Amino acid sequence: MHYDHSTGSSSGVYLMMPLQLARASFSALRSPLLNRASTTGQLCFSLFYFAVGNTNVPALTLQYIDLTHLKSNGLKVQLNTTRTLQWVKFEQQFSDVGQVFQFEIRTASQTSNIVSDLGIDDIKISPGLCRSAAQPTTTTPVPLSEKVLDCNFEERSSRGCAWKYDSNAWVVTNERGRK
Repeated sequence: MHYDHSTGSSSGVYLMMPLQLARASFSALRSPLLNRASTTGQLCFSLFYFAVGNTNVPALTLQYIDLTHLKSNGLKVQLNTTRTLQWVKFEQQFSDVGQVFQFEIRTASQTSNIVSDLGIDDIKISPGLCRSAAQPTTTTPVPLSEKVLDCNFEERSSRGCAWKYDSNAWVVTNERGRK
């Protein structure tokens, strides 16, 4: 990829897994645990990703883990064939979210049809409906305690991205840093 999604430039950064590692491992990104004040309502999970592959080849699996009710819901992101790398927006609506939960993003179990590196940027979890499903309403501000799940990989301070990942598989990179 020649640019970061957040900044739209080659100086911004994103999370990337080289193709050879994507084929060799099932590495996961895990969000921090979130303990919400309420168990009612809906959440919208969104991120941008890139991968080139055959039509409908899963590249990533998103899993919502409800630690309040001890259940999980795995969702697969389907990739479309692209001639060039491009950022693709993924959104998923979650209803009746538990009080304590986390998200996990894994590489798919079958990656032989993927022909590019995998990239992730701009992870965002917000209350309410996803914009693509939302009706015009007033917006609810996101409590700071819930912004801990958002990550654009730009912040390098201790208050930056709190998602955990295997640094032997995933790297925070930009086009300037790649050779």
